[in-house]
Amino acid sequence: MENIRVIKHREHYFKHADIVKVTTVDNDVYIGQIMPGEEDDPFIFELCLEDDSHMPFSECDIADIEKANDKEIFIYAFNLGHKYENVIL
Repeated sequence: MENIRVIKHREHYFKHADIVKVTTVDNDVYIGQIMPGEEDDPFIFELCLEDDSHMPFSECDIADIEKANDKEIFIYAFNLGHKYENVIL
């Protein structure tokens, strides 16, 4: 089985290179799928999980993976294009 890098955010799992929408509400970070028509939204990111502190896990171990703090997801989020200045951290 191929090893994949994943993070768990609330009840959803995301893997390296997933294209997602990242927003904040009252200092809480939310990650979600992009809905039709949102392709040019300034909060669209490509997730990068190639950080040394994030080890690869096999697919069967996904249920055991959780981040201690959802805000850490920003460490692995890289904006697509020039819109980085619009992101609220």
